[in-house]
Amino acid sequence: MSFQTINPATGELLVEVPMQSDDEVFAALQRADERYRVADSVVGS
Repeated sequence: MSFQTINPATGELLVEVPMQSDDEVFAALQRADERYRVADSVVGS
């Protein structure tokens, strides 16, 4: 099963993303937050 993003103006399929479990989404959000904090500390220095 997957999730599709379709351009409403053209009907073109832009991307098809596989569905993720709650745990997979939570883990991805944690990784993104960690990377953001690292990048922010480097830029903010």
